[in-house]
Amino acid sequence: MNTNFAHLLPESEQIIVDDERPWPGLASFREQDEHFFKGREPDIKQLHDLVGHERLTVLFGVSGLGKSSLLQAGLFPRLRQNNILPVPIRLDFEETSASFREQVFATIARQVQEKDIEAPLHNENETLWEYFHRKDTEFWDARNHLMVPLLCFDQFEEIFTLGRKDLKRDSDLRKFITEELADLVKGHCPGSVKARLNANPDESKNFNFSHHPYKLIFSLREDYLADLEELRESMPSVIHNRMRLCSMNGERALEVADQTQGRLMERSVAETIVRLVAGEPNEAQRELSVLCVEPALLSLVCRELNERRIANRDIQIDARVVASDREQILENFYERSLKDQSPELRRFVEDKLITVSGFRDSEAYDNAVGMPGITAEALAQLVQRRMLRLEERNGNKRIELIHDVLAGVVRKSRDQRQVLEKQRQAEQEKREAEQKEQAARKALRIERRVWSIGVILASLFAFLLWDKWSDDKAHNKTQHALAEANFREAQQHYHNNNNMPDALAHLAYSIRINPEWVPSRSLLVNLLQQRSWFLPVAIFDHKATVHDASFSPDGTRVLTISAETIKLWKWDGDAQKGKWIGTPMSDEDESKSAIRSAKFSPDGALVVTIAFNGPLTLWDGRTGQRIRQLLKGSQITSVAFDGIRLAAGGQDGILHLWNIQTDQPIVDKPPNSLERHARGISSIAFSPDGTRVATSSWDTKARLWNAQTGHSIGRPMSHKSAVRSVQFSPDGARLLTASNDGTARLWNAQTGTPLAEAKVMEHKDRVLSARFSPDGTRVVTASADSTARLWNAQTGASLPNAEPMVHQDAVLSAQFSLDGMRVVTASADSSARLWDARTGKSLGEAITHQGRVSSAQFSPDGAYVLTASDDNTARLSDTRIGHLGKTMTHQGRALPAQFSPNGTYVLTALKDNILQL
Repeated sequence: MNTNFAHLLPESEQIIVDDERPWPGLASFREQDEHFFKGREPDIKQLHDLVGHERLTVLFGVSGLGKSSLLQAGLFPRLRQNNILPVPIRLDFEETSASFREQVFATIARQVQEKDIEAPLHNENETLWEYFHRKDTEFWDARNHLMVPLLCFDQFEEIFTLGRKDLKRDSDLRKFITEELADLVKGHCPGSVKARLNANPDESKNFNFSHHPYKLIFSLREDYLADLEELRESMPSVIHNRMRLCSMNGERALEVADQTQGRLMERSVAETIVRLVAGEPNEAQRELSVLCVEPALLSLVCRELNERRIANRDIQIDARVVASDREQILENFYERSLKDQSPELRRFVEDKLITVSGFRDSEAYDNAVGMPGITAEALAQLVQRRMLRLEERNGNKRIELIHDVLAGVVRKSRDQRQVLEKQRQAEQEKREAEQKEQAARKALRIERRVWSIGVILASLFAFLLWDKWSDDKAHNKTQHALAEANFREAQQHYHNNNNMPDALAHLAYSIRINPEWVPSRSLLVNLLQQRSWFLPVAIFDHKATVHDASFSPDGTRVLTISAETIKLWKWDGDAQKGKWIGTPMSDEDESKSAIRSAKFSPDGALVVTIAFNGPLTLWDGRTGQRIRQLLKGSQITSVAFDGIRLAAGGQDGILHLWNIQTDQPIVDKPPNSLERHARGISSIAFSPDGTRVATSSWDTKARLWNAQTGHSIGRPMSHKSAVRSVQFSPDGARLLTASNDGTARLWNAQTGTPLAEAKVMEHKDRVLSARFSPDGTRVVTASADSTARLWNAQTGASLPNAEPMVHQDAVLSAQFSLDGMRVVTASADSSARLWDARTGKSLGEAITHQGRVSSAQFSPDGAYVLTASDDNTARLSDTRIGHLGKTMTHQGRALPAQFSPNGTYVLTALKDNILQL
């Protein structure tokens, strides 16, 4: 363990807040900061009462609401006044760390020592139940008061994230939670202890079986509530004594911002800050009580503005500097923290301190300082700047982001950096290729010079062939004159008439006559470089009309669907035009009914097919071999995979679930009328963590289901007309529904209840699609009222300063680019358009067709847009320069048209029954 870190931290690191700095930014308030912890008095009282009622209390809320601060600066001081000893516990999940039981005992020992508490030591191999139920286990403080220990497990969601990274550690953790911790919560004597006491009855007198002198708190993020409820079987009380921490309203937030009562900022400035953080700075007419404010963001904004005041030596925070939006303040804070640091340190933060999916992670301090370019001094600076936190867990120092609210900013920076790195790599490869080409040309010039010398020497012997040479010379002059005439003709066609085909034809003839004449060759290269060339590399044919197709997730296979059959094509990029390798996928029952659709599983290992009035069949996604029928004779309309489970729904309104790893249905018996939709299911979606399923239906309802049991969660989510689609937010906390009643709505994805703080997103006609942005902060809707609109994904309010994105006819779809900076819309007015995803302003000219644009999609890198139209064309457009690119015309309809997963290939229809890649 590196012991040279402490001296690098300034003294101020030990004092997070004081009278000049009453806001800690993203750091949590500590117990000694209770006098600066404002705006949460009702929450403190409610939580304090809950702790007094039951042995176990569960505190949950979304990230950024200050659960840790509420515990440390709000609850803990009150508990100590009532002779309760808080023991804050944060488990360490590293493979090399101590057992989870020993970590709890070690934390208790530290608290006892720090707070001058007299308490017995635990015995070797003693369980938690044994320790707390021993008759001699009593906690006495210095005033001779008997204390009740409270084990407070903060960041409890880490058992479902970091705790599952290592299989062996996950097994140990499950045993600790479902056995040892569960016995403590229930007050039950563990089975192993009971067996020992039965064998040695005299030991029983050392324990008090009916007295439970301890309490517990589990504090976790709301999006892991479903994971917590999986523990109900071993700990039934996890669903009873619970408190949901909500956002502050504007009045409570004003208590935080204006806690100096005019000393550091005027009250009007404080109110402006509150409205800024609430995302509604220009709606001063709204009552503060209806605003929703995230405490972490409020604390960061106040601290940032206060630090600027201190740096400028101002007496108060100037109202004129309260202008940046909250996302910009977060990004400025992150970039300023790293501005003087090495690229290696930024890479460490972005690659090691958040997971691939964007959740906060931690790294052992010793590992960090051992990485190239990472120094103890640099880490100390980021800790001092409140971007990172150094925490000791059971003797091991770990470094992590100071708050979850930074994870989104870090992930965005990482994604942008990786895009730039790929661009630089491509540019480097291009430079290397150019250098190789230059070297080859240089070698060719040298070779020509050597050849020329040989010609000169050979010319000494050519005198005898003089007559023949004279004839050849005359012929060459004639040929050159003919080549020059065709060159001039090509120039005229290109410059005067912009007739590219005729210009190329004349140039080809000129070069064929005189291959060495440079002007013809130069013009030919110039013209060829100005054209986009779509080169077919594979043909996929059917006997009947192809109505759908899709790539496998790795892009090596193509699935094509026609009315008569489905074909799986194995394509590795080396196939020649007209050549294909594939096996028709047909089922005896499917052959009697037209094929509706097919879908790959996320890993590409499976394919599920749906037939009109026919079976739902599972296939091997790599060989095309039939595995088995899942349903027979059902009118299935929608399916979804999550990697472990398959969900399917149809006209009967029933949700069917299978575990595709065990090949078993999750629910065997048919559901009752309360556990199904009244009409057909229109769409299905799994939550990002796979614990829940959402369905939408033509019965005006959307529903939430437990993916492990198949049972419904909460009440149906109601619209006034058919619900077309349902989607989870990227973090799994919210649900988005789109309906024919002209609205899109936001719901709590844990309970299915409407978000209290969210408005209804309204159009004047049917909402045809609704999607979250990749970062989950915005929603884009497309409507039959000829508009698409941008909304705040937290509040449902229209984005400030965002304009409606207007077409001349129904907007059929709207999609964000992967970076969330642009939106592409497809419309029945024969056009597609690009828009700024923050302002709704049009970017460039419309992408026009001669018929309804049925689809528009970004390439994976966002550089191109692919549109398909009822006018039998598809078009590839370069979004970077506004170039419309080449139109791909087909003998049949242009659908389907889509990018391969790596964005290198486009799949379109050549004829109604033939697709080309």
